[in-house]
Amino acid sequence: MNTRQKIELLPKLYTTTKRGENDIYILSDNIDNETRDTMQTMQRALDVSFDLSYEIMAKACDIYAEAYANNEDSPTMLMEYIEENYRDYASVYTYERLSWLDNNNQSDITDIVIDHGCDIADACAKWYESKVYAVCWHLDEWINN
Repeated sequence: MNTRQKIELLPKLYTTTKRGENDIYILSDNIDNETRDTMQTMQRALDVSFDLSYEIMAKACDIYAEAYANNEDSPTMLMEYIEENYRDYASVYTYERLSWLDNNNQSDITDIVIDHGCDIADACAKWYESKVYAVCWHLDEWINN
């Protein structure tokens, strides 16, 4: 698969399904096994809860695809563009930010509270954006190799 095909595939990698009253992200059934394995490897590397890993991956795929569309003429600036335009999770409602806290990331979020002197909700936002940004870097490596 070439770079263009991978970028076109990004928005189609994840879909949502209902679990109770909530929408959750899942990998699409319409992707090849190699791509599925790659995405699952990235998800496992996040070391977060199952549902949250899917959410972060889906968000990163959407961000990367949108950023690429806005920077198609200068792909070398892509990650800088992502950093400048997609790192504002502090504006998300406090309830949602706190929902990102789980058993796998409590110590990371505690460290952010201590290091940045912020409240837990803001620390959750900083943690979440760092995970999304890290996935964008991994997607960039996958797309360009």
